Amino acid sequence: MAGVENGGPRQALQVLVPQGWAFFTKSPEGVTLVPYEKSPTGVWERADSLPQSNAANGFGLSRNQRAQSTELAIIAAAVPRFTACQDYLTACLDKSGGKVVTVTNETNTHHFCGSFRIVQQEPVKWAYRGSVPESVRVARYADVEVECPR
Repeated sequence: MAGVENGGPRQALQVLVPQGWAFFTKSPEGVTLVPYEKSPTGVWERADSLPQSNAANGFGLSRNQRAQSTELAIIAAAVPRFTACQDYLTACLDKSGGKVVTVTNETNTHHFCGSFRIVQQEPVKWAYRGSVPESVRVARYADVEVECPR
C-alpha cells in the first residue's frame, strides 16, 4: 500500500474497502415502488411492511420483509403499462383508477395478493420539504389485481 501512509486511516480504509456504504444500502432519496391498498373505509394504506425500522419489524431486527421489494419488482415488471401522474402522493392516490391489470404472482412468498395500486414514488429533497405540501412525489402508478396460485 505505497502512498497510503501519507493519507491516513481514511485513505487506507478506502483502499481496502473502496465501495463505501453505498454498496450495502440503497439511497433513501431514490425512486421506489410502493404498493398501496384501500382499507375497508376507503383510505389508501401501504400494503408492505416497510420501512424496516417499524415496530412490527422489530425495529430492523426482523428480516421477514426483505423479499417484499423483489416480489413487488417482479409483479411490476409484468405490468404492461403504468399511468403517468407527476404529482404529490395524495393527488395520485385520489385519481380514479384506470384499467386494472391482472398479474399472476409467480413468487413463492406471496406477500402481495389482491387489489393494489403500485406507485413509483420519490421523496422530495430534504432541503425543499418545508416549501411543498407533501414529502413524496409520484412519477407513475398502475392498478393491479394480483392473483396468487396456491
